[in-house]
Amino acid sequence: MASTLTPGLSAAHLFSVSFYLIVVKSMLQLNEFSDDMAFYGTFHRNPVNQLIHFIFIPLILWSGILFFAHIPLPLSYFIKDYKIAIGGFIPPHRITYATLIVLTYTIFYFAVDPFGAAFYTPLLALMYTTAVKMVAGDQTAARKKSDDAVVSWVGTTKCLKIAAAVQLVSWYMQIHPGHYVYEGAQPAILTSLSQSLSIAPLFGFYEGLWYLGIRRVLKDEVLTLVMDKTRSFCVEGVVMRACEEFSM
Repeated sequence: MASTLTPGLSAAHLFSVSFYLIVVKSMLQLNEFSDDMAFYGTFHRNPVNQLIHFIFIPLILWSGILFFAHIPLPLSYFIKDYKIAIGGFIPPHRITYATLIVLTYTIFYFAVDPFGAAFYTPLLALMYTTAVKMVAGDQTAARKKSDDAVVSWVGTTKCLKIAAAVQLVSWYMQIHPGHYVYEGAQPAILTSLSQSLSIAPLFGFYEGLWYLGIRRVLKDEVLTLVMDKTRSFCVEGVVMRACEEFSM
């Protein structure tokens, strides 16, 4: 049964719809795949910063999915007990904003880079599966503690607290140690929100693939573009430690 539409849930719906529309808009603004990868790479040249992002970008995405998995699409309010089941891995659950976001990223990545998407989709599926199972378990725990027929969308709040904690730690690790200590440059999201939201998850994943020697041609192409973009940013006055290479 769907949760009662409270002011808190209404605000969560509004935030979810707004975020989703921003993500879709950022995807539609994609120019050239390798060029947008190079833009993001310009702000992630330092190996330690690359490792930090390789670890924490997936955690940011996963904790976001965990949050959005709490919020069913409005369809649930019109169709009673509407649920989907995917194989034997994911328990029956309502279609949430997490479902919509994961599906959108999957379609987008297959459209711009089928090779990378083939590697990345299993990770997205794992994120979605764990999020759905955690929320389902939390809702069950909340139902056992409550005498109400309808349990609040926040459940016991345990999953939401985990999502918030992971978001805070992950953003801190990327912004402070990653960018300001090791990279010596501002986060890419401050220069281009669209490219950061659309390409960042796949770029962070590619750092791992390139380390394993996979798709070296794309890596060489992106690195060449990174040098050109870095030079352009330095000429424009963007403060980056990498600009020291061009001032010698």
